[in-house]
Amino acid sequence: MEKRNELEQLFYRIYINLGGSSIEVELEDDDYNVAFDDALRTYRTFSTNSIQRGFWFMQFQTGQQTYKIPDEIDNVTQIRRLRTALLVGGGQGFEPFSAAFFQHTFRQRDGTFPGLVNYEALTQFHEQVGRMFGEHIMFEFNEGTSELHIWKNIKAEEDAVLECSAVKSIDTLLKDSAAYRWLSKYTEARLRVTLGEKYSKAATVPGPQGGTVLKGSDLISKGNEMMQQLEQDLLDFADGGEGPLPFFG
Repeated sequence: MEKRNELEQLFYRIYINLGGSSIEVELEDDDYNVAFDDALRTYRTFSTNSIQRGFWFMQFQTGQQTYKIPDEIDNVTQIRRLRTALLVGGGQGFEPFSAAFFQHTFRQRDGTFPGLVNYEALTQFHEQVGRMFGEHIMFEFNEGTSELHIWKNIKAEEDAVLECSAVKSIDTLLKDSAAYRWLSKYTEARLRVTLGEKYSKAATVPGPQGGTVLKGSDLISKGNEMMQQLEQDLLDFADGGEGPLPFFG
């Protein structure tokens, strides 16, 4: 038995589900590819499980405001100047006044550690100072061209960290059991509709005793019903996606 890759295995399982082991399934390779592409686009539109979040470091250049970032990054949510993003860093991120403030706040006269409450207060203070004095950089990101435009005139070379997100690759999604199952079912549903539309064009196949009636409408109805349910599953985060965080205030 020849070895198949993940996508070929997915197509083969759908072929079997459609009765391919017993009857001739009148679908071409293009039908499978188009159906899977439709499933993939739908999944990436509605499912948070199709997105991976992370950080990307870059260096701003003197006087430059527009930058080209990697195409795989599809969204940038926040930019922070690395020099001010660290409370007490090392090397270029080291700032002596922050270090002195940190030591004064956390060390009591007897040298003991005052606890996490003071640490939380200090980090909140640092976050507020960062917002007031330019730790966060305003920007505009063009997803179509992968261009980042910052609303700041950089006076000298400076490092920054971007909080961003990127769509998961097809290989990554197919290795995710929940995503694989959803993509397989939606692709099958789309192929049922395609097969039903083909049968509808020839309602009867010539044969003995008047021929055979092809029930294309049943396939179309079943396929559409499956797709509606699968799309609802994404809205219910049944595929392993993350729901919205609670809002207070």
